Amino acid sequence: MNRIALALLVLFTTLVVADETRVPTPSISKGDGQQCVEPTDVMRRNHMNFLMHQRDATVHQGVRTTKHSLTGCIDCHVQQDAQGKAIPVNAPGQFCESCHQYAAVSLDCFECHATTPDSASAAVSANPHGGSAGTSTASVAVWQQWGFHQAAASAIP
Repeated sequence: MNRIALALLVLFTTLVVADETRVPTPSISKGDGQQCVEPTDVMRRNHMNFLMHQRDATVHQGVRTTKHSLTGCIDCHVQQDAQGKAIPVNAPGQFCESCHQYAAVSLDCFECHATTPDSASAAVSANPHGGSAGTSTASVAVWQQWGFHQAAASAIP
C-alpha cells in the first residue's frame, strides 16, 4: 500500500512541477494590417527563408520588392509605448524578440537594420547614396566605409 501511495505522490509531484516549470510560450502581438503577406502558420515556419530570399534578390540582383521586406514586417508589427513612440521589435517581450528568445535563435537582423519605422525613415533621409526604406544608419555607414555607391551596388551580380 505504501508503494502505491509513494508512486502516486511522485507522479502527482512530477506533473505539477513539470507544468509550473514549462517555458511560457511567447506573447505574439497581432500586426496592424488587415492580413499578413502569407498565412500565419506559413510565416511562423518560413519567415527566415522569405527574408533571406528578399535579401539575396535585393543585394545580388538589385531587385527591390516589398512583399517580404523586413521594413514591411516592422511597419506592421511594431508596438507603441504610452507616449506613442515605437518600441523596437527586438526589445524584450516584443514581436521579433519574444519568438526568437523562445526558440533560442539568434536575432541578428537588427545589428544593421532599423528596429522601428521612425529610425528607418531617418536613416533613408540621411543616406547620400540613395538607400531604400529600412536601411539603418549602421548599414549606411558600412556601405560608405567600404566605398560602395549606389551605381556600384546595383552592378553587383
